[in-house]
Amino acid sequence: METPPFFESWYTWIAIFVTAVLAGFRSYLKGPQYFSQTPLDDKVAVVTGGNRGIGFYTAKELAQRGAKVYIACRDSELGKAAAAQLMKMTGSKEIHFLPLRLNDLKDVKRFCEDFKKREDKLHILYCNAGVMLPPPSKTTDGFEHHLGVNYLGHYVMVNELLPLLKTTAPSRVVLITSAAYSLGNIHYDDINLEKAEYGNGSECFTQSKLALMLMMRKLTKLLEGTKVTVNACHPGVARTQIHRYMPICTSQFLYVSTYLICWYLMKTANDGAQTPNFLCIDESLNEVTGKYYVDLQEKAIEGPAASDDEAEKFWLFTLQLLDTAEKTSKSDAVEQVDVAQAGQGDQESKKTK
Repeated sequence: METPPFFESWYTWIAIFVTAVLAGFRSYLKGPQYFSQTPLDDKVAVVTGGNRGIGFYTAKELAQRGAKVYIACRDSELGKAAAAQLMKMTGSKEIHFLPLRLNDLKDVKRFCEDFKKREDKLHILYCNAGVMLPPPSKTTDGFEHHLGVNYLGHYVMVNELLPLLKTTAPSRVVLITSAAYSLGNIHYDDINLEKAEYGNGSECFTQSKLALMLMMRKLTKLLEGTKVTVNACHPGVARTQIHRYMPICTSQFLYVSTYLICWYLMKTANDGAQTPNFLCIDESLNEVTGKYYVDLQEKAIEGPAASDDEAEKFWLFTLQLLDTAEKTSKSDAVEQVDVAQAGQGDQESKKTK
């Protein structure tokens, strides 16, 4: 029996069909791409976590359009390297690095002061940095890590830079949240989830993302008439370092065995940056505020995140948290001074003897 010609074989057509289906579905999973000709000359932008992942590609897009971009991240070596790489990729000389540790509210304020000394305007504040499911830990100020980094650090930053955003208006604040916000609850009586079991940290993560949505809602009310807009988005599930604490990354067996599946199902960092790019850049959003986007499309806000009363309640609760943290910090500082002075007194006493 003769072997049929290549294109007369059923196996060939089945292979072509399966390949086409897989390629089409992969294209769908990538999500829509953002294209526009909007220039950003003379605009100033801050991108937290712009040293890698989704933030890196949005920083690149902003720089390519002429914006002056500040990358803010905790690792100076990585931040400087990212800025140098972006300058090489875009040809822009206006890409700068400023150190920022979102897990330390004093450092967040220090960053804002440093930025205001350098710049007298700010058009785009893109709050991108975040953590997901790290081992149980607390920030310098004593907050659960998700809450402190994802929410409180950005809360303080936005409020410290609001006067600059207002004087520069029209300007934008863009928040990275997650579709998982709809699964979150604000644990008012246990905000650091110390009474509940930490588990894999998913409850902490969803709480922090709901917190960002509530912050957006309250800011929208506070900023009415200022031409400062605040919008949030879910970038999609992208292959970035935010997953580094998950079992598929920490277990070598799971990493190897699921690599191809994850590669196929997850977006690239550049694909994940498309909706943030849209929110940072698109002129159609000049007067749009308080909205939530997925894949370049506005989506309905669900649950507590859609409640003005809940947003007000949580805003006041946040102010109480920060006030308590500041008082505790001052008390600790006084105690350290007292201990140091006591030690110095003991040494002088010994010398006298």
